[in-house]
Amino acid sequence: MKPKNLFLSLKIHFVETCVATVSILLVVLFSVLWFIDYRNSLYEVDNALSTVMELHRYNISLPGAHPDSSGSDSEDYEEDRSLYSRVILFRVSKDGTVDYQNLFVDYPYLLEYKDVQGMVERTISASDADQKTFTLNGRFYRVANASHGDHTDYVFFDWTLERMLAFRSATWFIVAFVFAIASVGLIAYLLSDRVLDPVKKGLKNGRDFISNASHELKTPLTIMNANLSVIRSEPNSTVAENEKWLDSMEEQIKRTNSLIVDMLELSKLEDHKVDLNDQVDLSAVTMSTILSVEALCYEKALNLIDQVESGVIVKGNKASLERLVLILVDNAIKYTPYAGIIEVKLYRQKKYIVLSVKNTGEGIAEEDLPYIFERFYKGDRARTQESNAKSFGLGLAMAKSITEHHGGRIECDSEKGVTVFQVFLKQKN
Repeated sequence: MKPKNLFLSLKIHFVETCVATVSILLVVLFSVLWFIDYRNSLYEVDNALSTVMELHRYNISLPGAHPDSSGSDSEDYEEDRSLYSRVILFRVSKDGTVDYQNLFVDYPYLLEYKDVQGMVERTISASDADQKTFTLNGRFYRVANASHGDHTDYVFFDWTLERMLAFRSATWFIVAFVFAIASVGLIAYLLSDRVLDPVKKGLKNGRDFISNASHELKTPLTIMNANLSVIRSEPNSTVAENEKWLDSMEEQIKRTNSLIVDMLELSKLEDHKVDLNDQVDLSAVTMSTILSVEALCYEKALNLIDQVESGVIVKGNKASLERLVLILVDNAIKYTPYAGIIEVKLYRQKKYIVLSVKNTGEGIAEEDLPYIFERFYKGDRARTQESNAKSFGLGLAMAKSITEHHGGRIECDSEKGVTVFQVFLKQKN
């Protein structure tokens, strides 16, 4: 699969994941809200039914229920459309006789129904069958009853309007859901480039790493293959006669092994597989490194100055910190000209421990500074140095990984022929 198609697939997967996640959350949220609203509506209706029956039992007047629907009070009666005033109640005696007189006088809203007899019969049959709802002429009703010795009170409520509003709210929920999902999908797509930028960079870095590693490995392999060709061209030659070719092959094998070891070490650091439980005397580590490179400095007549504060302790990995100090000091030796100056400092600064390695020389080009900690990067200065022939461009990348793995940061500044690398590590509490 081409990288471009892979990134497009990641974008689509990101959008699908966002849409699916938000869809599930909205479905759950809207379902719960609608269910609560629906249940509240049913509760209010059923509560009105039971309240009307209870009040009627004790002959208490209800809002909107008048003993006489005629007269000046009828206007007030029409204006009162509360749940209670819309409840219809009638009484049925023990022998099955419906008290129509009481039904029409006390609760005149029943007069609005054309099929009064059918309404009464359906209410009685549904209620006696322990059914709470029934439909008649395309409308929906809630019912209830209460027995009182010689008679039974029945109530019903036309909840068609409430039911319609409930399902209308469900429709609006669906519309809001579709709009929200469309908006989330669009926003996720627009933001996908920004969100997946680290992934894109990671893919690019991975491709660059493979390309650069292949290039670095290709050179020693090519040299070894050429040496083998020379040896094979003279099958009767002795080991002594082929010594220079064998030495060259040995050197390339060491070079290849060094590259592989560095790549594995860098991979371990970036995957945080290095333990940081040692109490490391960084002062001793720094001084030991300085002593180990004195011979190299002597060969180039370099003036190595050290200002190392004693007793500087950090928590970390001793081997990695030794590698860090060696990388920076060795890098300074490589790029310091004959009779130049190298200055190594280790000191405490507020809440940080600072390791500083400064050297004189050509310096680093300004355009190279942002990239010097990248793997396999070699700037103009590196290409002009004969000492860089054995360099892979992994040292500073490893120094950065070691520093960041220890919770610190590394900086580089180069101007007027002076280059300074500074490592900032947090002090041990």
